[in-house]
Amino acid sequence: MQLVTGFCPCWAHCGRLAISLFLSSILVFTCVLAQAQDDTSGIRTLESGLAKAAAATHACTGGLTIKDNHVIAATVLDEITGYAKEAGTTGGLGGELIDVTNAQDYDPDKKEPVIPGSLREAVERARRSNKPKWIVFRVPKITLKAPVRLPDNTTLDGACSHVLLESPVNVGQVYVFSTRNVIIHRITFHKTNYESKADEGDAESCIRLNGLFDRVAILHNSLSECGDGCIDITTSPRKPLPGQARVTVAFNRIEKHDKTMLFGTFTCGERGTPLCDDAYFKANRDAPPAFQITLLGNLFIRTAQRHPRVFGHVMADVVNNVFAIAAMRRADGSFSDAYSIFVSNAARALVEENAFVPLSKKWGRHRAVWTTTTPGASKMPEDTLGFIRLKDNIATSNVVMAESEPAAVPTPGYRRDLRVLPFHRMKPEDAVACVAARAGVEGVTAWNEKLCAPTQP
Repeated sequence: MQLVTGFCPCWAHCGRLAISLFLSSILVFTCVLAQAQDDTSGIRTLESGLAKAAAATHACTGGLTIKDNHVIAATVLDEITGYAKEAGTTGGLGGELIDVTNAQDYDPDKKEPVIPGSLREAVERARRSNKPKWIVFRVPKITLKAPVRLPDNTTLDGACSHVLLESPVNVGQVYVFSTRNVIIHRITFHKTNYESKADEGDAESCIRLNGLFDRVAILHNSLSECGDGCIDITTSPRKPLPGQARVTVAFNRIEKHDKTMLFGTFTCGERGTPLCDDAYFKANRDAPPAFQITLLGNLFIRTAQRHPRVFGHVMADVVNNVFAIAAMRRADGSFSDAYSIFVSNAARALVEENAFVPLSKKWGRHRAVWTTTTPGASKMPEDTLGFIRLKDNIATSNVVMAESEPAAVPTPGYRRDLRVLPFHRMKPEDAVACVAARAGVEGVTAWNEKLCAPTQP
C-alpha cells in the first residue's frame, strides 16, 4: 500500500478540513500507519468505493413545510423505514418549530442558570409543554455539560446546520429514556478525549436508548470516537421490558470507534438475573422480542466490534450495510477485538445483502456473523446461543459467517414494501459507493441509482 505521507500531519492537526468528507476518509486510510496487519483487499475496496461516492451530489434540503411556526410536513419522514415506519414514527410533526440559537450549555444538576436559546432550554421547553416539538439548529457546535434527554414526540433535526455535538467521554450526549416517538436526524457526534480501552470505566455513549421507549428513528447522523458506544439500545438489568420497542437505525456513518453498538436486554448474566446458559436458552427461545430493530444502509469505517452485538429479547433486521472493520491499537499497546455481528442469548438476527470489508487480519479470519456455536469463531463462555438467518451477503475475503437455527428468525412484515438492494450482484466496491453516498450528515436522501445499479448477473 502506497503511503500519502505528505497529508498526514495536516490530518492529525487541522481538525475539519476544507475538503469533502469522503475524500478525507480516503486520505486517513492511506496516511495512517497500520494499527494491525492490513487486509489490502479490503482497504483497496473501501478506498475505491469512497472515491466513487465522492462524486455524488450532496444537496442540503431542510425539507420542512411550516405554517404558523409549526411543522406540518417533513421530507425526512419519507426516509423512515423498517420497524420505526411500521410503528408510525413522526417525531415532532405538527409541533412548534424551535430554533437553537445559543451554542452554550448549562448543567441543571449543578443548579446552573438556564441559557435562553440553548439546546437544553429547547428540550426542556418541549418537555414542559407536553406537545410535539421540532428542534433545529442555528449554531455550528455545542459542547454538552450533561446528557440531553429527549421527551416524547420530539425531532432533533440538524439538517443543513452542520451542527456538531461534542463532550468529554464521561458525558453522554443524547438519551431516549422511556420516551416515545423520537427522531434524531443529521447531527455529528464526537467525544473530545476518546481512547479505545478494554474497560471503558465511566465513559458514556453518544446516543443511548434505555427503558420503555418505542417509535424511534436515528437517521443520517455521523458518529466517531463516542466514548462507550456510538448507539446503544438496551434495558437495564432487573428492569421491566417494553411491550414493543420499534426502532430504525438507518443511513448513519460511524468511524474510528471500538465498541460500536449494543442491541440487547440484560435479562441474563447480570447480578440478580439467571445465568446465560442452556437453561436460559430453553426457557426463552420462544419468547417474543421486546426490541424490534432495523439496521439499514449504515456505513462503518475502521470500527472494531459490536456492529451490533445482539442479545436477549431482540429481533434485528440487518440489511444493506457496509462493515469495514479493523482492530484498534490501544494506549497500552494491545489491540481490541474485531468482528462485525455477534448474536447471543436467544436473540434473533436476519442478516441480508450486507457487504463485509475487513481491513485487518489481526485476529485471523474475520468473524462477520456468528454466535456461540459458530465453527471457527471465538468461544463466549458467558453467553448462550442466538438465532441467525443469512441471505446474499458479500465479503472481500474468506470470513466466518454461519446460520444458527434460521427457521427461528422471522421475516418482518414491512419487508413486503422495503426495497432491498442486491449487493450480491454488485462488486464490493460498488456496494461501498452505494452506501457511502447515502450515509451520514452529508448523505443523499435516496439511493443513487447509478451507484447502486447491479453490475453482475
